[in-house]
Amino acid sequence: FSHIEIDGKILDKENYSLEGEHTILTLKKEYLDSLKPDKYTLTFVYNDGNVSTNIFVVEYNDNQEDNKDINNKDKKDNQKQEDAANPQTGDNITSYIWILLISLIGLISGVVYLSKNKLKSFLAK
Repeated sequence: FSHIEIDGKILDKENYSLEGEHTILTLKKEYLDSLKPDKYTLTFVYNDGNVSTNIFVVEYNDNQEDNKDINNKDKKDNQKQEDAANPQTGDNITSYIWILLISLIGLISGVVYLSKNKLKSFLAK
């Protein structure tokens, strides 16, 4: 582990703490209070690469309903980003199998019906 950046600027070690083998980051209140409400890119810089994520700083409001609206909006935005990043994997293949199976049953039924009619007309001669 080398350092942490927020929007490309190195974050002073006095502004955060790391726990659990560098997996849990806690930004100190004083630093968070200095940030304006906005979206920031948080980057963990390692010797062999970087890991980035977005964090959102929002203005705290005593009205819990307003805070829920902000959280729901952030969740929807994150879901849209995840949906855009995740390709279709064919999880809906079962519907195609059912369509194929029903089509084959219809085709076989038609062939059997026509075969019986031709056989009846042949025997009737």
